[in-house]
Amino acid sequence: MTYNHTASERGGIDVSHYQGQINWKAIAHDGRVHYAYCKATENTSVFDNTFLFNVREARKYGVPVGAYHFFRPSVSGEEQLKFFLENVDMKTQDLIPMLDIEIRGKASLPVFHKQIRAWLEGFEKIYHYKPIIYASVNFYNKYLAGYFDDYKYMVAKYSEEIPTPDGPIKMVMWQYT
Repeated sequence: MTYNHTASERGGIDVSHYQGQINWKAIAHDGRVHYAYCKATENTSVFDNTFLFNVREARKYGVPVGAYHFFRPSVSGEEQLKFFLENVDMKTQDLIPMLDIEIRGKASLPVFHKQIRAWLEGFEKIYHYKPIIYASVNFYNKYLAGYFDDYKYMVAKYSEEIPTPDGPIKMVMWQYT
């Protein structure tokens, strides 16, 4: 299958406490990073302790930022969305918020999809636009293909090779390692 990707050639990064204290000045002057997604929340109780620093410092050096939520499949999508919205002011975001889906969990596939859809549709009901989904191509191919193809995706691009999904997803952004 030949896939004609539509993702912007302008790549970005996603960051969290795992990267430690980031040198945003160096990132801004690098020339390859055109935006950053900062982890805000995970599950229903984890607020990333570097979120506010990363947002402030990225903006200080002219890097547009957006918030993301790390999805946990074992917890209600509605409750995870509630926690995300309690901790992130959408009016302060430069980019459309993103739902990071990397873990499948033990629930059945229909329950997994239901929890994701609850988060996504709950967000849409409040803000009247669709959030972006982050997933690796392998994860998308295995668990998401055919279920959330009406959403735009940020896809990991770890090499020069263009990732090839099994479905007609709209890749709008690359995430560099």
